[in-house]
Amino acid sequence: TAETGCRLKFLRYQSGRGRPLTITIESKNEKRDVKRAKEMIEMSLLKFLNDASSRGRLLYELAATSKGTYSIGQITHGIVRQDSHDKNGVVWMKLLELPFFEGKGKLFSHGEFLLNQDVQKELMDGADCSIDIYGFGDNVPLLCQPYVLVSGSRKADVNDVSHRVNAILLRHQKRCRCTFLGK
Repeated sequence: TAETGCRLKFLRYQSGRGRPLTITIESKNEKRDVKRAKEMIEMSLLKFLNDASSRGRLLYELAATSKGTYSIGQITHGIVRQDSHDKNGVVWMKLLELPFFEGKGKLFSHGEFLLNQDVQKELMDGADCSIDIYGFGDNVPLLCQPYVLVSGSRKADVNDVSHRVNAILLRHQKRCRCTFLGK
């Protein structure tokens, strides 16, 4: 791009090969040029997406699939590191799927109980994280499956809270007829 001095290469999406659209950013200058180009691409994708409830999943997926010299994803046990688009620095993130129940030919996501303040306190237990739940009320993603996004500035906190969220979802699933998609 003219603004960063980087060159972009696009490799087409190929469903038969299971390969997503790939964007390669090359710079002969500095790593920060690649970082700036990456940020510009992400911001363009978020603007195009135009769905606040799908925003977290997009940023998570981009971090989880990034490769190369500016690969900040560093995925470990489903936890990724992503540049923060809201403040300076980075944020650690983990995405968890919500279970579903099928009824009347429709899928209904389960996990609304996660919005309860007492449950939130139990899940957080002193951790410096946020738990964003997308699947209920005004937070239903239009372009992806409902999900829970745990994020914070400390990887250990994100890991701990994610384990607690997963455990409570699994306990719920044992008492209910809901299931996770694809399982």
